[in-house]
Amino acid sequence: MARDCILAIDDSKDNRSKLEVIMHHSEDPIIAIGSDENITLMNRAAQAVFRVEDESIGMPLTAVIDRTDIIELFGLGGKERSSRQAEIQLDNGRVYLAHVTIVKDVGRAAVMQEITRFKELDRVKSELVSIVSHDVRSPLTAILGYAELLSRAGPINETQAEFIGRIRRNVHNITALISDQLDVARIEAGLEQEIECYHLPTLIQDVVNGMRHRADVKSQTFGLELPSHLPPSHGNPLRLRQAVRILIGNAIKYAPERGKVLVTVNQQDEQIVMRVQDDGIGIPAADQPSIFEGSSRSEEATRQRRRTRLGLPTVKSVVEHHQGQVWVESDPGKGSTFTIVLPITAESPEQPSAERPPLGNDRAD
Repeated sequence: MARDCILAIDDSKDNRSKLEVIMHHSEDPIIAIGSDENITLMNRAAQAVFRVEDESIGMPLTAVIDRTDIIELFGLGGKERSSRQAEIQLDNGRVYLAHVTIVKDVGRAAVMQEITRFKELDRVKSELVSIVSHDVRSPLTAILGYAELLSRAGPINETQAEFIGRIRRNVHNITALISDQLDVARIEAGLEQEIECYHLPTLIQDVVNGMRHRADVKSQTFGLELPSHLPPSHGNPLRLRQAVRILIGNAIKYAPERGKVLVTVNQQDEQIVMRVQDDGIGIPAADQPSIFEGSSRSEEATRQRRRTRLGLPTVKSVVEHHQGQVWVESDPGKGSTFTIVLPITAESPEQPSAERPPLGNDRAD
């Protein structure tokens, strides 16, 4: 029995040694601290990034790395945050995406992945989208203008009127797509950073009141369930209002005549959960993972409505920039439920103000 215990201990030490070697040779910087906030592990990549020596082991993290973003990432100094992920930009221009894992009664570990190249590609993509979008809008406006003038040039038959209607609808769809891409580019570029206190239930109630007439036109049952008390939070209420309008507008649009739309809000721990449910055509399972990316289209929805679901990339960008999450659950032919989860922030995030360009239309696809 004693021999088996010794062998087990030896195997454990051997495995631990191998794990330490793997972590030390990892190309991704890794930092671990104990419950006393002293460094227990800093691999070679992390030492190189922050220019520290092996003597840092056992020292307080705050004494080794003099960076506010790292301290806040680990949740030290009274800056505990619900999100355990952040982008870290170094003085040399390199950017890392850092993830922190909290191990109860042990400590916290951060793994950093360099995303400098991806950030540059994203910047180039955003610039390209902005340039192309502005260049495309002018000819689209001209096409729509001439389509409007056709009926004034002389009598048109029923077939010609149908063709003109198709031109108008497609121009409006392309214009909405362009506006959506510009919205996403502005949000991801951080051009809209005004942070203020807002009350999500009140915001949702205002949006519902302003859109209820759309459901009435289709004789739909429009339900709203809001709790009596929910704490206020901090964020960009204009953009959040836009995201809520898009989801509710989608539900009304895709729900059938005399169908049902239900909006519910509740609090779960330190998060607010909003669900927008409809009994419409639904979204095929194969399309669901990509509908927030901007280029997807539900084939079933296209056949039945000849329209794509615009606006969802904007919803995703708005929610993620509020450290939240959004996803969809859908059963084709039975309906869809879109869920937004937002953290309740006790204090206003420290973000610099910036001049905000005009908001895009609060459209719903």
